[in-house]
Amino acid sequence: SDLLHHDQRSAPTSIALATRSLKFGDITVGKNAYIGVSPQGSISLVAQAQLTVLGTLEAPAGTISLNRPANRSENSYNQAPIEYSEAKQSESIYLGADSKLLAGGTTVLTAATRAALEAGLTADFLRSQNRYKGSVLDGGVVQINAGMGYLITRSGSLIDVGGTEASLSTPTATNTGGFVYSERTLGSAGGNVNLAAREGMFLDGSYLAMGGANALG
Repeated sequence: SDLLHHDQRSAPTSIALATRSLKFGDITVGKNAYIGVSPQGSISLVAQAQLTVLGTLEAPAGTISLNRPANRSENSYNQAPIEYSEAKQSESIYLGADSKLLAGGTTVLTAATRAALEAGLTADFLRSQNRYKGSVLDGGVVQINAGMGYLITRSGSLIDVGGTEASLSTPTATNTGGFVYSERTLGSAGGNVNLAAREGMFLDGSYLAMGGANALG
């Protein structure tokens, strides 16, 4: 069966994965693995032990959250405190050399524009008719908290919350109080990256947070 394009869905999608065990509660996103949600959706990974990302997580204009709780006071499954130990302290949130956390801005087209493209019309034709309409969304949020441990981002890894830009048919006011559509290049602002770790951080990866055309980074 055909899948409905995200432009035509009524709400963003999300995915949340969590482990419970302090000894066996690892999460690993393998090399070449991909986890993605629709624009403005969210991805949440919560590991009680080691959290390793070697592949790609993508939530355009959305939220990517990686966490290792420092305590379990809000965990209804097991509220016993996490005691400090050398083994627990040595655990980390680890972003491998090929990992990508992608929450950059994106363009979402209107349902009518998407339907026209699905019917075989080209974007250039729609622009020529001032019918290529949509929104340019700001970059999202990447939030990482390694809790009682380290945060490590290897060289070659990427965290992207940058804005984007697109040429869209946008309304312009007229002298008579109405409006007409004309083509304009719109840019969106960059998002936010929030990092925390109790024991320290080794940050050798790359980051993108620039805005699109005429937009803030």
